[in-house]
Amino acid sequence: MSQHALQLPFSKRWNHKREQWVPRDAVIDPNSLSVDIIRDGVAKPFIQEHHYSGTFPASVCNVGLYLNNGVHPSCLIGVIVFAVPSNSATMRKYTGFDIDAACTIARVVLLPDALYNAESWTLTRATALLQQEKPHYRALLSFADPLERHNAAGELTKQMHYGQIYQASNARFCGRTRPRILHLTPHGLTVDDRTISKIRGADPRDHSAIENLLAAGAPCIKPKQTPRHWFSELVTSQWLRRVKHPGNFAYAFALDRYAKQQIDQLWGPQAPYPKKPCLQDIPHPLRTLPASLPSHYL
Repeated sequence: MSQHALQLPFSKRWNHKREQWVPRDAVIDPNSLSVDIIRDGVAKPFIQEHHYSGTFPASVCNVGLYLNNGVHPSCLIGVIVFAVPSNSATMRKYTGFDIDAACTIARVVLLPDALYNAESWTLTRATALLQQEKPHYRALLSFADPLERHNAAGELTKQMHYGQIYQASNARFCGRTRPRILHLTPHGLTVDDRTISKIRGADPRDHSAIENLLAAGAPCIKPKQTPRHWFSELVTSQWLRRVKHPGNFAYAFALDRYAKQQIDQLWGPQAPYPKKPCLQDIPHPLRTLPASLPSHYL
């Protein structure tokens, strides 16, 4: 682990979109675990069931983490999704490579059955499988979102994330993305920029963006109302809340020596990792941690 990384006394896990925790003394047994490439039909329902966003990205490779106890059939307890980057400019900015040579770590979801240290153990082996399956990739990029989310009632729906797993895996910290405005539903879910562009552009070939908002409880489009005006009304009525986002933390991974040289030249000396505040306030014993912690424990 990098000297800049922060080792926490617990690790985050997911279970039906809720964050849960495993303590440091519950260490994994590597002999009971295995990883394998899995198809979208296996990875997608797992991500939709357990990840807080409930969404599955445009995958280029999925890796499943399996628990093998020698008695029952292997059980899927985690999924890592490597995905198509949103745009070439972002990949070039942070890794120096275009989207044909770099992809993103879009989802890392482990169940509580994956004990402490399972994240870095799984990510290392998942990356090796990606290189075997897609040898043209030279670098990886991922982001950690430090902004909490709340629903319309003020209840916490997403904790702040600082990229602990990437820090533990010695990723290169590349600063923050630019600040932006988020649009949140009453349930605290983010409407991504691609969805907003589709609605405002009124692409007649794609109705999924509108259907997704309607499924989330948005008012129906009025007769003769254009999708663009409908979306604007969702904002002005505050059904969609506008929230200022300070920018995500960016992390880059080099998959070979040349990529490491490229990323090192791009970013210079390694910057210190961002730290999570108030760690001295972590409660004990750790096994009594609630399913949802205050944000400063994350």
